[in-house]
Amino acid sequence: MGFHVGVTAEFPISDALSFNTGVLLSTKGVKMEATEDYMGVTLTSEGTYNLMYLDIPLNVKFTKDMGGAKLFGTFGPYVGLALKGTYDMSVSIGGDSESESGDLNIGSDEEDDDFKMLDFGLMVGAGVEFGPISVGASYQLGLANISPYSENGYKINNKVIGISVGYKFGGE
Repeated sequence: MGFHVGVTAEFPISDALSFNTGVLLSTKGVKMEATEDYMGVTLTSEGTYNLMYLDIPLNVKFTKDMGGAKLFGTFGPYVGLALKGTYDMSVSIGGDSESESGDLNIGSDEEDDDFKMLDFGLMVGAGVEFGPISVGASYQLGLANISPYSENGYKINNKVIGISVGYKFGGE
């Protein structure tokens, strides 16, 4: 679970169609758990990676007026820049545990970095507007391999489900 916060702008093309963009500070990450038995010894590992991104959506928005509310759908690309990240890891072997946490290295060096800075992909979303208040849900499908390590086809992509509540200033 994470959050996103930011500002967006909507540029009308017609009554039902507009272009949306903005700047959003978003958290993305993953939690992993694995357990394996080897020769009677149980190995358990858990890890959490949290990344902070500056996301820029570039979406087309379709709106349908339903009287007291407006239904909307959005679709388009996004670009994200990883700003920083942290990790928490723990390993337990036969009851003995060790844990470690720290900062992730962001960059493109296969040896020294944990994640690449650039992310991009497609976003689709839908929601409803009640006057200046909007509530929506979205899905981001990351198309960029954000792993600097790519040997043997190794890839990491962001896949994010988002829920948003917004307030529209200065207009309908």
